[in-house]
Amino acid sequence: MDLPNAPGLTNYLSLSKAQIDDFIEKLDKFDSFSILPPGKIPPNPNELLMNTKVDEMFVKLKKDYDYIIVVTAPVSLVSDTIMLAKYADTFVYVVRANVLDKRMLHIPKMLYKENKLPNMVVILNDTQVIKGYGYGYGYGIAVEKKPWYKDYF
Repeated sequence: MDLPNAPGLTNYLSLSKAQIDDFIEKLDKFDSFSILPPGKIPPNPNELLMNTKVDEMFVKLKKDYDYIIVVTAPVSLVSDTIMLAKYADTFVYVVRANVLDKRMLHIPKMLYKENKLPNMVVILNDTQVIKGYGYGYGYGIAVEKKPWYKDYF
């Protein structure tokens, strides 16, 4: 999906008289999908997120949209996600298989146990299917991977 490189959230939060509707972009290829671009990276992201305009923005967006999806940086790197969690109905923590260091899984575990993220679920993506017995996701007989041309010739 091509995201607009346009003024967005940080611009809205930085300008005292700005209206959120002025920054929401309708994407051409989708009938009912709009996006609020992030805007320029600010020097003070935490200060912007503590702005009362964030509360006003979510009140308006919840009136205007059925679903609001907020994409944030990984929880372990910045506090933005925790600051925005109070506006969420559900929090989806996405983990990429074979990329995330398993030792980092203590972070979502702690957030879940301390109830810091509402209705938290974890999605494991980019998994590999292994042929064999079972449901196709890893137990049973492992099949040796070989180049496609070895089966062909």
